Amino acid sequence: MGKRIVWILFWVFVGFRAFGQDVHFSQADANPLFLNPALAGVIPTDFRFVANHRSQWNTFTNGYKTMTASIDHGRKFAFLPNSKVGLGLGIVSDKAGDGNFGQTSFFVPISIQKKLMENKLLVSYGIQLGVGQYSFDFNKFYWGDQYDGNVYDPALPVTESFANNSLEYFDLAMGFHSAYSFSDGNRIEIGFSTYHLNNPSISFSENGKAVLPVRDMYFLSAKIPLTAQLALLPGIFRQEQNKNKEFVIGSQVQLLPASELIQDFRAGIYVRNKDAIILRTAVVYKELMIGLSYDFTFSDLTQANNGLGGFELSLTYLFNLRKAIPYYPPKYCPDFI
Repeated sequence: MGKRIVWILFWVFVGFRAFGQDVHFSQADANPLFLNPALAGVIPTDFRFVANHRSQWNTFTNGYKTMTASIDHGRKFAFLPNSKVGLGLGIVSDKAGDGNFGQTSFFVPISIQKKLMENKLLVSYGIQLGVGQYSFDFNKFYWGDQYDGNVYDPALPVTESFANNSLEYFDLAMGFHSAYSFSDGNRIEIGFSTYHLNNPSISFSENGKAVLPVRDMYFLSAKIPLTAQLALLPGIFRQEQNKNKEFVIGSQVQLLPASELIQDFRAGIYVRNKDAIILRTAVVYKELMIGLSYDFTFSDLTQANNGLGGFELSLTYLFNLRKAIPYYPPKYCPDFI
């Protein structure tokens, strides 16, 4: 009977995903290319590498294990005054359930950024092209045909069949981002992105009509200095896809300690509506930022996971490949020579 329950739970998970719910991250702002294609190349260095790992709902079956990795580059061109072009490359991998239902996708965001109002305002627009694949392992399913009314018997024949155990699709997205820096150190950012504009088909059946519906993502964040070493980093993140809605609000406190080991320390709390409390922390050492978060569930799902949600790790590394050319001041010859 336990096997049958696991099988049912698996199909519940697959059903939600098959009807179009994308993966999500609690540290949304620590996964910029997944958040908004307009953020490609919006960096103070030449390159940025980002990696994220999320493990969720492992208390009652094989839960979601989600990974993303991306790299992006921003470059100035002489024919685009006061502007930059951003280019990125990313991958998303997600596995869940006893049948290893998985999603793998590659995406390429391209952005154009321009500074206005004496460089206080940054505006960027982005588009994103991607390809993806959904797959599952047919042999790892638990079928109702293999339950004889009393016990589960894997030796019993299965009458179910699928035309394919994998499918591929093309994906299209776009986004907008704007940031304004005040003279007193305050900063505010706002962004909007929309994914799956082409509604790609994700049906495993030859005559199926399942599509991946559009996902809209909105975010608003700010930096509010309190002292020279202390600041608030509030943020609001909202996404909608089909009938699924997610709203996350909260803030981190940023401390800039006078230390050679840690240049930046952050800690805070966020709330995901009707679902979970998210505790976050992050440290910055030189060009590397490491972030950790954990979701504590308070929704009806606590009956199954005992209030335990998802663990998440993020890594962000900023770097340059081009070395700065040293400047040597000119030496002037004496007048009498």
